Amino acid sequence: MKQPDEGTLFTDLMEIGPAPTPARELVVAVISVALVAVLIAIVGVSVPTVAAAAVVAVFLAVRVAVGRRHWGRTS
Repeated sequence: MKQPDEGTLFTDLMEIGPAPTPARELVVAVISVALVAVLIAIVGVSVPTVAAAAVVAVFLAVRVAVGRRHWGRTS
């Protein structure tokens, strides 16, 4: 059962920190990659879009690294 402090998918997408569970973080990563793919499809491949994709990839990697420290703990 979802705890009140876990939030929703929307809050998982908007927060800077990681999602409460690895599965929810995976969903956030998939949605983020899909949004970047749509951006590249609309704008085309250029230096700013590649830079934006790189920033998103680094951001997702940092979220997972921070989340791994907390997912194994029980509150």
